[in-house]
Amino acid sequence: MPRYLATAVLVSALALTGCAGSVDGAQSVADACGVLAEGLGNVQESVTAADTALTEGDTEVARANLASASAGLNSVAPQITNVGIAEILADVTGAIDDVSAAADDPDALDGARDGLRSVVERFNAACGG
Repeated sequence: MPRYLATAVLVSALALTGCAGSVDGAQSVADACGVLAEGLGNVQESVTAADTALTEGDTEVARANLASASAGLNSVAPQITNVGIAEILADVTGAIDDVSAAADDPDALDGARDGLRSVVERFNAACGG
């Protein structure tokens, strides 16, 4: 299986560091992207380990690492008050959870990875990546 998960999240983390500014005292897109970029960096090791495990067919290890990544991203959610970025963060964690749920089914896994890719594209668009 391709090394998609690790690459997608790493690309997102790098792209998020170049976010644009914002509106009226609310959390700016740039600030929200910065928090999210840090969160993505913190879960990168888990995502890479999950991707390796999926490649090797070890779904138990993959699920454990994906759960860790999802929990890590959920832990930064309270720090992201920008509505648009918060919604995308929720979609990323949902997509990671979908990949985990689909780990035993190659067809479903491909679809879940496509879903994650789509959310990554939304991150990149929102944060200027």
